[in-house]
Amino acid sequence: MKKTAFLLLLITLFLKLTGQEILIKKLKNQLAQHRQQDSFRVNRLNQLAQLYDVPVGQRDSIAVESMELSRKINYPAGEAVALISLALVKTKKARVKRPIAFRKRH
Repeated sequence: MKKTAFLLLLITLFLKLTGQEILIKKLKNQLAQHRQQDSFRVNRLNQLAQLYDVPVGQRDSIAVESMELSRKINYPAGEAVALISLALVKTKKARVKRPIAFRKRH
């Protein structure tokens, strides 16, 4: 029973990771092909910025690009999602730095 549960967990994790990689490639291809500065591009940038398998630094720059484009084309919904993505990235970066700062104080 334990072996079956463990195997099921491994398969689930593998499928999740593979699925995100496929989605990342798909979104990057769509962005490469769609150079127009419109809501379609903003939405794809926002999707990409919210995927945890994308490195934090890239998610930050993607979210900034999305926010700036949203403001340029007057797309408030896209701007809101980009700001949420930026907040998530900043929180993630703060969590990475916090343990280092804590160790320095003690």
